[in-house]
Amino acid sequence: MLRERVNQEGIVYLWSQTSLHQPLECGWHICFNGTMVHNCHGIVKRALQRYLYKQLLLDPSLKEQCIFESNPDSPQLQLKPKINLHLYTNQPPEGAAKEFYLKGAVSTTPLQMYINGLLIPVFYVEPSVWGAKVCCMSGSDKLCCWAVTGVQGALLSHYIQPLYITSVVIGNKNLSAQDMSEMTNKRLGDGWEDQLAPPYRKQNIFFLCGDQGGPLLSSPELDDHSINWCCGDQDIEVLDSAQGYIIDGSSCVSGPGFTSPLCKRALYSYFLKVAELGGHTYLLDLPTYHSVKLEASLYQSAKDLVIERFLRTNPGPWNSKKLVDCFSP
Repeated sequence: MLRERVNQEGIVYLWSQTSLHQPLECGWHICFNGTMVHNCHGIVKRALQRYLYKQLLLDPSLKEQCIFESNPDSPQLQLKPKINLHLYTNQPPEGAAKEFYLKGAVSTTPLQMYINGLLIPVFYVEPSVWGAKVCCMSGSDKLCCWAVTGVQGALLSHYIQPLYITSVVIGNKNLSAQDMSEMTNKRLGDGWEDQLAPPYRKQNIFFLCGDQGGPLLSSPELDDHSINWCCGDQDIEVLDSAQGYIIDGSSCVSGPGFTSPLCKRALYSYFLKVAELGGHTYLLDLPTYHSVKLEASLYQSAKDLVIERFLRTNPGPWNSKKLVDCFSP
């Protein structure tokens, strides 16, 4: 669930809740038209992106309510002052950051990916598996990447400047915030940050370990379900994470064939609406979802640098999902 709250100082807080027991990818089959949610690992990120599109599509009369403002030095919008992104989670991100007890060279902790619900180091995954399934990187790996690229993704990078996570609060006082920080902020090594083209930078994420909010794990009946809601929605949706579609009987069905508003095609449709309203005809002329991602050249350069750093420091190669990105509007 994604909600918005404005406190007396005018700071906007976004928070999310999901009943997902563990990140699951729909590895049994692949959908090539963008209507399936292939994994629920990044569903909070997609919910945030959907919220950002809603902000960009606000009526001009509601400009004061928008979290973005124009930037005199860039065509991309930027966050208004005093607006930051804070993440809360009951559990540490799966992968390197969760293995906080590991000491020594944190940069050499291998990249890991989910295959049929199992977290496996990339070194042990055959290329044929990468080609046949949508294999998702671990939460720790993604968090490390987002510290450079931002969480807005390639498409939104056409419209807004990078959106970085300021802090992560983990609902477990038994963990070490310092170890979590080292696993995330030092994993790519040092001395390369000046290769990033502005406005991209290396954002050090501040970690805190606090009280647990709600149950640590979901009940077994909800292991394969994710409950999603975004500010402005009439009702919640219940997503079957094993199939990638909204369940039959869910109170919210926003697309044909039980497709979720968080699937790639839905987010692509929001992107095209913003492009049309903003007069970005060159973006409307691009033939596929994948071609729009590649057109975000500064974002892609930042991500390529992250991938290069992972290779140089030996965690391994980063798996892309080009296979399911080549669909048209």
